[in-house]
Amino acid sequence: MPNYVIVRNKDEKPMEYYRQKTKTFVGSLQSASKWNSKKMAQPAYDKLIKNGEKNLEIVDSDKDKQEVMNMLLGGDENTGSQHAVDALDKIKEVTSPRSYQYRNPKLKQKYSKLLQSKQIKTIEKLIKHVWKLVK
Repeated sequence: MPNYVIVRNKDEKPMEYYRQKTKTFVGSLQSASKWNSKKMAQPAYDKLIKNGEKNLEIVDSDKDKQEVMNMLLGGDENTGSQHAVDALDKIKEVTSPRSYQYRNPKLKQKYSKLLQSKQIKTIEKLIKHVWKLVK
């Protein structure tokens, strides 16, 4: 499952994610291009650096979930109402519904009916459902 994204201005808000399809930076993790490893993301990263982009980093997008947990568990000293709002915003970003683009027409043909037939909200549920069909 792709986890790595290219991020601009990681320590600032709002954070921006690279979308390779449009060659732009977007504010949504859901719309960002994702790679299976840092090594696979490296050519796109190198090209951006060569074109003059700054403050870029390749990060594991699953670390966002850890950041949410740290916020909720009070991993920092900020416990005011803004802290709660930031945590809720982060939760919405991490748990927002995602749409998937099939790059292989055979996979699209095989699995698109499955995704349309049932409301599957998480990858884990999709994998379990597909696993039951395969058994």
